[in-house]
Amino acid sequence: MKWFWVDFDTPNDEEALLLKIHFDFHPFVIEVCLHFLQRPKLNYYDGYNFFVLHTLNQYSLAPEEFDIFVGHNFTVTFHESPSSEIGMVRK
Repeated sequence: MKWFWVDFDTPNDEEALLLKIHFDFHPFVIEVCLHFLQRPKLNYYDGYNFFVLHTLNQYSLAPEEFDIFVGHNFTVTFHESPSSEIGMVRK
């Protein structure tokens, strides 16, 4: 079985639409992804878990949100700006 990771870094509207079209994620969590700085949470759905996590920007100390979908053979990350943390994990 193959495993994959899709990272939406500064997604545009067309890319955000892929969350519904390609992945068929629940409409509620797609809406959460489109409105950043939601409260941290974990939701369980059939086939995947959805996380909203926060971190602080290392330069400005402004809060940043990471939305993460984790299924049996995939991870999808969705965030508003480039992330050094995501880069480190990918390496």
